[in-house]
Amino acid sequence: MTGGLAAYLDIFVVALNQLDILQGFDYADDHKKQLLLKNLKNAENIKHLTQNCRDNSTTWTFYQMVSYLRENSKTVEAFPSSKKRVMATIAEEPEAKRECTMEEAMDIFEDVAKQSSIYTAYKSFSSEPI
Repeated sequence: MTGGLAAYLDIFVVALNQLDILQGFDYADDHKKQLLLKNLKNAENIKHLTQNCRDNSTTWTFYQMVSYLRENSKTVEAFPSSKKRVMATIAEEPEAKRECTMEEAMDIFEDVAKQSSIYTAYKSFSSEPI
């Protein structure tokens, strides 16, 4: 298992089961569903799956929700993201590349986080350069 939503769901279920054992009582099914959906709220490529889980949260159990997400994650992860990156082209010669200082990097990160969200900023800064 290399990763993705199915691997995350396996780890999440195991962690909740371990918490149940350590605490000596079971988490309520509604609480488990709430934690799962809260953890997946920023996953852009599966918003339609999590919305279906929210719509059916009164009738589905936690394990039905996990099963639904695991089954459909295979389909979602098989296709690349539909978001396309747009690159700006400059007619002038590019400047020599230089590394910015820690202060400059923090200022840029804060600006990006203010304009979008801290999650999006982190995702942008941690991705590979084009």
